[in-house]
Amino acid sequence: MQAFFDVAKQDGAKLITGGVPATIKGQDGSFYIAPTVYADVTNDMRVAREEAFGPVGVIIPFDTEHNASRIANGSDYSLIGAL
Repeated sequence: MQAFFDVAKQDGAKLITGGVPATIKGQDGSFYIAPTVYADVTNDMRVAREEAFGPVGVIIPFDTEHNASRIANGSDYSLIGAL
């Protein structure tokens, strides 16, 4: 996950929250990741195009419903999207 976050940063995604190991009482040394959200994401960024297998969400701006549909359908994978 940390390597995935490094790529998101290199691609220009803006980290809003998370992106670090989660702190869970009684779970020291665990491999949990804090819920993570990125903004200023474009549909060509890896963080938007690939499934992270972790608690990661992205915010992709759009200006029309048609544009939102184009963005949502522009992935080769069945990733989830919401308006």
